[in-house]
Amino acid sequence: MAQRAADPAVELSRRAIVGLSGFPPRWLGWKQYRALGAAALDLCAVACGTLDGYVDCSRDAHGVWDYLGGALVCQEAGAVVADAFSRQLVLRSVTEKRTPVAAATPPLLQELMAARSTFDS
Repeated sequence: MAQRAADPAVELSRRAIVGLSGFPPRWLGWKQYRALGAAALDLCAVACGTLDGYVDCSRDAHGVWDYLGGALVCQEAGAVVADAFSRQLVLRSVTEKRTPVAAATPPLLQELMAARSTFDS
């Protein structure tokens, strides 16, 4: 059961533990980060409460097979997932790539999306 996904106390990125794909050009405000290496697993870690959020620091690095299963697990657990550039995550094309961002709560997602929007890599 995803206990932390519904926890309203995890809303400020300064207290959050965030999973990364790629590395940001500067610190984006979270307490700690982890680079685990697989987008779907990172998203599942958000869903189960191991991570508070996930940020893809690369632009368009992930195909649907990289993140969509984990995004479904997040959705079912009550966590939220979006593309860093506000595009649709569910695609039929195998050539299009996306930049997923996930969080345990909508306010944390907004903070992570705002932080991610400050650089374009």
